[in-house]
Amino acid sequence: RLAIHSVRAFEAEVKDGKREPLTADELAEPTPAETDADGDVKMEGGEEDASPKKGGKVNGGKKGGRPTGVKQAKIVRQADRVDPVTGKGRSKGYGFLEMLTHADALRVLRWANNNLAVGRLFEEWWRAELEDLLKAEKKKEQGKRDEARVKRIREELEKGVPPKSKGTLIVEFSIENIQVVQRRAAQQKGQI
Repeated sequence: RLAIHSVRAFEAEVKDGKREPLTADELAEPTPAETDADGDVKMEGGEEDASPKKGGKVNGGKKGGRPTGVKQAKIVRQADRVDPVTGKGRSKGYGFLEMLTHADALRVLRWANNNLAVGRLFEEWWRAELEDLLKAEKKKEQGKRDEARVKRIREELEKGVPPKSKGTLIVEFSIENIQVVQRRAAQQKGQI
């Protein structure tokens, strides 16, 4: 959600003249000379980067989803500390995001990195998630509804957003290492 919002907000700021657009070099995708026969990007030393074309899937493997530019998103969670309200493991405070294009990755990096607006968005999305959980729990039949969970969700909504973190989100850019790329390619071949 943050990645999609970041790309759109970056483009809106460019359109309004508040931010410089990406340069032609940053927008350029690899040329045919820089890719192999499968369309994978050749890296230095013979390494390859996984292509979004592999498997004909978009949005992290979902077929037929709307194209968003996000290939994969992961939030790293604690398995031993489950949030009683959401039922999910508590976030360890970091995650990974893989974009389909280098240009979209740069847009996310430039808009979201150290941006105070990101904290407000997380607060807004947190409240919306709790409201959705409450609606889903209320829709359940009387015998299947967990009244204690409904009460906890209502208390969280009344209490307001959790205490703010001491800083802003820091976004870092990295190039995937070859072992991860090879392992993913092997998994995709096994699924076909």
